[in-house]
Amino acid sequence: SLDGIQKNVGEALAVIVIFVGQIAAGSSVFDLCAFLLACLVVLLVRIYGLAGKAKVKSPEAGTTPVIAAGKNGSDLKVISNV
Repeated sequence: SLDGIQKNVGEALAVIVIFVGQIAAGSSVFDLCAFLLACLVVLLVRIYGLAGKAKVKSPEAGTTPVIAAGKNGSDLKVISNV
């Protein structure tokens, strides 16, 4: 659901803010791998949220013709529409 997606984005952004805050306070060193993983989570969840659901196409309404071939195969004619 959309609430779950927004929750994941919020949590990932909170992790990034805490990460930057710890670095600014000097209590932690910058870890590029952890930072890029957190940014990747935010990016992927945002893309997933923006993508939306795939729509299933319904079969086209209409009739399907039943075709009969003549003896030599060159004479095609519509017998009925089902």
